[in-house]
Amino acid sequence: MKKICICTWYDDNIKDYADITAELNLTYCSKYGYDYIVDHTRRLPERHPAWEKLPFCLELLPKYDYVIWIDADACFRHNNNKINIEKIIKNNNYYDVILSYDHPREYDQINTGFFILKNTEYTNMFMSEMIKDKWDIFHHKRNWEQEIIRKYYRENKYDIQNKSIILPFKLLQTFDMSENKESLIIHISDKPTNIRFSVFQTLKYQYLPQNYKYILSIATIPSRIENLIKNLNQLYHLNCYKIVINICSYYKRFKKEYKLPKKYEELFKKQDKVIFNYTNDNGAITKYIGGYEYMKKNKLNDYHLIIVDDDTSYLDTLFNTIIEHKTKNNITSGSGFDMKNDYSYNIVERGKCEYIEGYAGVCFHYNQIHDLILNYVKYYKCINFDDDVNLINKYLKASFMGDDYILSKTYKKKYCCAYGRELLRPFDYGFNDDALHKNNIFGSNMGTYKFLDENNKILKTFYNKINLNKQLLKKNNNNLYNV
Repeated sequence: MKKICICTWYDDNIKDYADITAELNLTYCSKYGYDYIVDHTRRLPERHPAWEKLPFCLELLPKYDYVIWIDADACFRHNNNKINIEKIIKNNNYYDVILSYDHPREYDQINTGFFILKNTEYTNMFMSEMIKDKWDIFHHKRNWEQEIIRKYYRENKYDIQNKSIILPFKLLQTFDMSENKESLIIHISDKPTNIRFSVFQTLKYQYLPQNYKYILSIATIPSRIENLIKNLNQLYHLNCYKIVINICSYYKRFKKEYKLPKKYEELFKKQDKVIFNYTNDNGAITKYIGGYEYMKKNKLNDYHLIIVDDDTSYLDTLFNTIIEHKTKNNITSGSGFDMKNDYSYNIVERGKCEYIEGYAGVCFHYNQIHDLILNYVKYYKCINFDDDVNLINKYLKASFMGDDYILSKTYKKKYCCAYGRELLRPFDYGFNDDALHKNNIFGSNMGTYKFLDENNKILKTFYNKINLNKQLLKKNNNNLYNV
């Protein structure tokens, strides 16, 4: 067997998606017994980073029979059994360099996102000459190092036309997921970072399936139930264990009793993925309470709970991502922000955040369900929605609608995952007048946040009371036991 190395180079500027392709390509190489080397060292700091592939490959060549370059925005198709590296090498063994044509729009051009180098005296010389070449117009201009090899080929410099072969586009690489599923690699070139991230994250969960055990929990209201049922097919394809739809017999905000029409129950009777959970109305946080109730009842102690909105379509990638970033002590979401003193906010692109946003999903492990929240919502039964004078009542009303605030203040460690907002799509009915962000009590979500934060001592007092009651109960139980 030939000694083969596959290599790539990238820096922190593209780390978001390049780390994913590195994991995918490492897994592929491990399967076939190839060495896989990722490098981040600058060898040509005065040029665009794309040039780094040339000296890096040249450095590796003496150690291998073949060195194969793959761009950091490309990965091998794991499910392609019709074409492989060794077959390509065997069929083109005569040549020192194996190249790939670019997309047909770049007629008769070479794309250097993927190439194969044979360890010969010629190849070492050819790579060295390209690096040393004084033609510097593309040192910082697109298409960088790709233009030098195109130029050499046009001019047949160093007899490259006879020493190399250019394989057809769609054989080695394609630039779109649907172009040719039998190409060796998928190369997402000339796309924004968020698109590349989304594609490779999706491929990761396709090629490297994880055993993520989670349920989705949704709270809804009578005016939305029909739209939610119509759009359940947008959620049904997800890899979750269950989709729990929380239904209340009485909705406090609307002062309305409700019974789920039998036609909806009949619709899902023959499947076991969608579950209707009948529970008390605790406002927006009903999805948290109801999800926990279902998990507790069914002993899903080792599962994650992901709460989502009833007016949004989601991709599996979002939920896999927020679970992947879960630790023992944090909660995760696809969206988060930090609040300023004037109650404007800064969106957090990735990392620790002050507030999570529930519309992009919030993930908890079952063991993280918080006693403070379970006990705090018990006070919601005292809410009078006609009373805007009593401060405590008004605070409870704000809590009833401001679940993201309550969750963010209760859980100290919160993490926002990159590009979460790109992995969901709100439905139009989410902007109707019944939406929480259009409530007529505080004017908006941020109005609710402002009121809750300005009166945060009320929440702290409730939590102190709950903790004190818990301690007293524990003490009384101990005294009874001692008697």
